[in-house]
Amino acid sequence: FLPQEIPTGGGGLVEAATTLSRLILTLLEYTSKFPEEYQLGRDAMLGMIIHMSMAVPRWVDPGQQPESGEEFTREYNRIRRNHPDVFALMEKFFLLVEENLQIRIPVSERVAFFLYIIEEEKG
Repeated sequence: FLPQEIPTGGGGLVEAATTLSRLILTLLEYTSKFPEEYQLGRDAMLGMIIHMSMAVPRWVDPGQQPESGEEFTREYNRIRRNHPDVFALMEKFFLLVEENLQIRIPVSERVAFFLYIIEEEKG
């Protein structure tokens, strides 16, 4: 459902906006499936959407992707253990995005998304 790559330049602006809109709608669809205790408030959801909007160019350009350090890997594994339902849903989302855009989303970016969700659940 998503194009192979995000176009740049004036002519591709509509396609890029369409792709980003589809990503946002897909993210909303997946987050709506969270267990009740993980349902996101407006501020957390808006923060995650803004984060994704700013992150997509980093995902598409491998030169902009920093390597994820050990602390991100530890946090990622902690989230997998402590929040398995949310972890499984978000991993399906990440996999879908990766397959459709033919990119790799680094662990550090995944952790950032999980933190919006988990911090909201604590609050």
